[in-house]
Amino acid sequence: MRIYTTPIIHLMVENQLISDSDVYATSEHEDGQLTFTNADITIWEDDGNTYIDVPFTQEQTAIFKVGSVISIEVNWYKNGLRGATDISYIKVTDNLLKEILS
Repeated sequence: MRIYTTPIIHLMVENQLISDSDVYATSEHEDGQLTFTNADITIWEDDGNTYIDVPFTQEQTAIFKVGSVISIEVNWYKNGLRGATDISYIKVTDNLLKEILS
């Protein structure tokens, strides 16, 4: 993930159909956490798996430290049952233009 950009992180939840659940994609970095919910993410299912696109803003990626690693996982909740994926890791890379563009 490159700082000051608007990446979309693509995640797959294998062998789970969770699009009708409350879904939370949480990223953790040195300075805290960002949690994205159903309203923030795009979810679809195919071949027994669920796919999730998590969009980050320039402002969100600007707070990451170059060289650090962002952790991200998906949790889902429905009818009193909660599931979670393994944690994935994404390296943060630099950007020569260190400013938010509008």
